[in-house]
Amino acid sequence: MKHVVGVKYKSRENGIFVSERRGIEKEYAEKNGIPHETVLNIVLNEEGKILRIMRSSSNSTYPDYNSVPAGHVDCDEDKYEKFKTLIPESSDEAALRELEEETGFKPISYKRFNDKVVDGKHLGYVYVMCVKGDKATFNYEIDPKNSGFETPERYIEKVEE
Repeated sequence: MKHVVGVKYKSRENGIFVSERRGIEKEYAEKNGIPHETVLNIVLNEEGKILRIMRSSSNSTYPDYNSVPAGHVDCDEDKYEKFKTLIPESSDEAALRELEEETGFKPISYKRFNDKVVDGKHLGYVYVMCVKGDKATFNYEIDPKNSGFETPERYIEKVEE
């Protein structure tokens, strides 16, 4: 199955616009400029340090870029079998999944702050995630040698470089 992502759109019901969510192929959304849902996780540890990750040089999207754990809101293929429609996961589910996939962390607390179109093609849900410790288990998309927790000052320096 192709990569299917969540989109928000408005439909008219009884003369009133109602906000809805549904799944759409990522490639179609990007090709046609349809903003699709993504999550961005700002990760803090108990010492108040911020997790900065660097995308690996072999990563197909944003290689060698400083980043935060992030990704698309995906559609659950298991639910497709049951409901015969692709239902997007919630932004909370996507944020938690992306954090664990990319870093191995499960947050001790988190909060979603906003959702807005960030670059014309992504509807970004921004989260602050608090985690215990500083030992991440980075996946293949992340360069572990150039990723880790840093003080806010050092984080800003590295991102500005």
